[in-house]
Amino acid sequence: MVPEKTVMQTVVMNDEISPTECNLTRAESARINGARSRGPVTETGKAISSQNRVRHGLLARTIVLKGESYRRFSTLLNRLRGQLQPEGPIETALVDTMAACCWRRMRLWSLEKAAINNEVQNNALATDPPTQVALAWRSLSDTGRSLDLLGRYEARLDSQYDRAVRRLEQLQKRRNATNPASV
Repeated sequence: MVPEKTVMQTVVMNDEISPTECNLTRAESARINGARSRGPVTETGKAISSQNRVRHGLLARTIVLKGESYRRFSTLLNRLRGQLQPEGPIETALVDTMAACCWRRMRLWSLEKAAINNEVQNNALATDPPTQVALAWRSLSDTGRSLDLLGRYEARLDSQYDRAVRRLEQLQKRRNATNPASV
């Protein structure tokens, strides 16, 4: 079951560290559950597990752009799957949606940073960095829609992420209610 709170987990797109939300209690819980797990036992479970690499690769090739790290996206996806323990294709798809939203949100942060840095370089009127950033921000806000669009896209991704978390919680709560031994 997914707790309602969220924790700080570090995930990187390139070589820069970007925070994403997750939860300490979830991390501790996943660590405990992971220690108990011995992997798939049945032949069916082993066959499903053997396809994880293919599924991860397909998702990474769809989400990760040139210049971004497939390995780091796979790390994010594996961490989310490890913490949230999805069962079945619907729960797995919800966790995949969460990973894609996190990744795309980090991309938006990178785009915003690049736009502001570019504007600072183009308009180096002030000498102190905070004033340079403020002037760059104002220039981008006044002359274009890029910051507004980035903000709207980020809000949309946050909503998609939150919706996937709520739906996953509902499914896992229902599953745990019908099968108390899986808790």
